[in-house]
Amino acid sequence: MANAKYSQVIDLLAAGKLNWATNNIQAALLQGESFDESHRKLSEVGTPVARQPIQGRSVAAGGAFLGYAVAFPRVAAGNYQVVVMQDDGMDPNVLAWYDTDEQDDPLSTENEGTLVVRPIVVPSDLPPDSSSTTRVWMTV
Repeated sequence: MANAKYSQVIDLLAAGKLNWATNNIQAALLQGESFDESHRKLSEVGTPVARQPIQGRSVAAGGAFLGYAVAFPRVAAGNYQVVVMQDDGMDPNVLAWYDTDEQDDPLSTENEGTLVVRPIVVPSDLPPDSSSTTRVWMTV
């Protein structure tokens, strides 16, 4: 499955239960999992290898959810998946799924090291105050 967002994102926004800029939004690193749009909670997706917060979050005009890249240090060689989640302290809501890079290749490391996940480049129609290090994690 290519990168996608989970179906519940729009429902969470409409119900006022998701605030990208102020909620605890994290990226969970997974291995050997597969995407199912109907998943709602992280426990339905799998057990994370690691978690990292997504810093620098904001929402741009047009519904682009922006944030900085995330680094996962000391990961073993292999293919990975990343789930963006809203961590509520219990069982986090899943928001978006990443398993491929810009060339549509699997997210992977060939050796043990740091895996940096950089979402898509900020579109040129976003305001100039969007930092070059800020990227679009998802659009709603």
